[in-house]
Amino acid sequence: VACRADFLLVDDSEAREAARRNGVTVVGTIGVLERAAGRGLVCLRGAFERLRQTSFRISERLLEDALDRQRRHEDAATDNRGEDP
Repeated sequence: VACRADFLLVDDSEAREAARRNGVTVVGTIGVLERAAGRGLVCLRGAFERLRQTSFRISERLLEDALDRQRRHEDAATDNRGEDP
């Protein structure tokens, strides 16, 4: 099957590995939420809180890592706004 896409959205580990072996960029639920938060479309912490209330299974460590990445990104953006052009 041929198609044009920037990435494949999949959380299943076997499917992720098969896609990577075939050179497909893989993004899971957390990656999609991070991208949406980076564009101001969702609150990442709120999205994670809602995920925790479902049957979605993911380690707390992965969620905390994503929140840390978001904080670093926001801190860098704030620092860059304070610089003179």
